[in-house]
Amino acid sequence: MVCWVVCWGPGNNNYMVVSPHISLITSAYRAGRFLERYTSHVLQLAEALSPKKLLVEVVIVLNEPSPEERQMIEKLVANAHETGGLTVLPIFVERETLYASWNRGIQASSSPVIGFWNVDDVRYPEALNEGYQLIGQGCDLVDFPYAVVLREKWMGLIPHERHVTKPINYRPPEISHRHCIGPFFLCSRRLFDQAGLFDKHFRISGDLDWSMRPSVRGCHFCPGNQVAGTFFHHGSNLSSTLNPREWVEINTALLRQRAWDRVQPAPPDEMREVWQSWGNNGVELPAEIEAQLWGEGAAERWQSWRRERRWRDIKQLPRSAARFVIDHTGLRPLLARAGIVRATGESQ
Repeated sequence: MVCWVVCWGPGNNNYMVVSPHISLITSAYRAGRFLERYTSHVLQLAEALSPKKLLVEVVIVLNEPSPEERQMIEKLVANAHETGGLTVLPIFVERETLYASWNRGIQASSSPVIGFWNVDDVRYPEALNEGYQLIGQGCDLVDFPYAVVLREKWMGLIPHERHVTKPINYRPPEISHRHCIGPFFLCSRRLFDQAGLFDKHFRISGDLDWSMRPSVRGCHFCPGNQVAGTFFHHGSNLSSTLNPREWVEINTALLRQRAWDRVQPAPPDEMREVWQSWGNNGVELPAEIEAQLWGEGAAERWQSWRRERRWRDIKQLPRSAARFVIDHTGLRPLLARAGIVRATGESQ
């Protein structure tokens, strides 16, 4: 593995050179189309937090960066040096998994509070300040509501956007992929000391696996009130895409916690290969669970389950058509006042 680290710190005379308060870790691969907006938001975030005397460290792990990507990050480093209140630490590596990059960022960071920032998303300063204060008061893990922009094509033809707000869904006592940690959570460094880093073998669901560990579910969890950021859902996302690999990894995380009744059908050959090669974590499956996942008839169960999900999506098309008409004719505010539909941006 080849790795180069370059770091510039705050250069503005209005700031003392002190350790940053919050470290935000970004992993990027072939992200050139997002980087210009991302670097702009990084600078805006640091500027918004500077009146609160919160210093931000951004650790950017770039996988196989292009010359153009390097140039954009070097420009961010220079701007951070001029602005002050912001430390940017770029790390250039060969291709690795998202969670290997996150682990690398955690180990390279220096703040007591750690969070993550997808290069195509936006983080809001109010939630960072709230999370920092809560962790300073003794919380180990803080999750937040967040906005989602769904970029879709109606009937596969007409592009449109849908805006919703997702409430906090994480419920530490429950072991379920339906109650996973949100994308904008913050946690204390001591929680990683207790729970360990992410499992780098995961490609999609490593944060789900981490959040299910007993030491994480048993930590001092605090819900935040501020909307933490905007998550852009599009074709390049790793998660929530119905990728068969995602269900293999969700099952792996559930099986590690012996949540036998929570597993879903998955591609049997890949499920068995993942579990037997790296996924089992020393957990021995009951014979009936092995049979369910990759025994006789498992492939048929997987295909049947996929068809059921597709049919469920097809049955939603009339509702999607109605939503499209309401959103593109300006009727939503009027219908929302009448109590017929939700206002734009409300939870769904």
